[in-house]
Amino acid sequence: MLARIPLDVPLHTPRRARASHPHLLRAPVDRAAGVCLVLEDPRDRHRVPLVSTEGRHSLGVEFRRDAVAALARIEVLFAYDVANGDFIAEYALDDANSDPHGIWSDGVTVWISDHGAKRLFAYRLPVPPGEPQEEVAALERASDEDFEEPGRVGNNSPRGIWSDGDVMYVADANDDKVYTYNIPDAIDARLASLTLEAFEIGAFDPARRAYEGVACDGVMQTTVVAQAVQDGASVDIEPTDADTEANGHQVALVGVDEIVVIVTSADGSRERVYRVAVSMPGPSASCLRGAVGVGFSLVVFEGGSVDD
Repeated sequence: MLARIPLDVPLHTPRRARASHPHLLRAPVDRAAGVCLVLEDPRDRHRVPLVSTEGRHSLGVEFRRDAVAALARIEVLFAYDVANGDFIAEYALDDANSDPHGIWSDGVTVWISDHGAKRLFAYRLPVPPGEPQEEVAALERASDEDFEEPGRVGNNSPRGIWSDGDVMYVADANDDKVYTYNIPDAIDARLASLTLEAFEIGAFDPARRAYEGVACDGVMQTTVVAQAVQDGASVDIEPTDADTEANGHQVALVGVDEIVVIVTSADGSRERVYRVAVSMPGPSASCLRGAVGVGFSLVVFEGGSVDD
């Protein structure tokens, strides 16, 4: 899902920062919620709106949870608070990542494309500090998650990047093409399918995390079947199995308002959580006894259902 950054959110750039113009005005809004990573141009050194009409000079945008982060050609990642645009921290990129352009994160790793190196560099996404930091910290590298293929297959000027969790899409400035690369199976924590017996949750989509389930009338227990996309990934279901002797994972619905499915990637680095809000059908009209008239009426629920 793409979202345009609000025009009224300013970046309060620190004095030493050489960044001002955001480049990609649209980016995937995920998932982890609140940090925005922005590739910017170092030519202007004063405060500007997050989305500028002069954005033609800047580079890219990505979101996380409580902060906005800006990545500049000066090989530094700037972090800002999403709510007010206040500066939080700076992070140094790898020396080889000296010509950054595009940026995307899955909430664990942040990938940054580089025109000069013709590859995508991978870093562990930093946790924004609670208070503004004056020192420039180095971003932790995740070299085993780099994409080294672009320069080998003609993707010689990788720019904007985005992924749906299955494929990484990389736009190229030289040939006006979009190249695709598979996300490694070991870091894939997506669910392939999810069903709840005697429940209606609608069509399942691996990218969608939240569902609302309505139990069929009279159902007090459901069997949850959840299958991960990757065989090596593990799947945990909450609440715990109510009947270990029965096939599948049984959930007793009394007092339960949510069923949670947690998928952990094969390498253990990522978790993806799927939630189903549980709704039980109310009593049918036949379960009500008493005279119902215009105005106030006294109606007593005597239990039972249409099947009684």
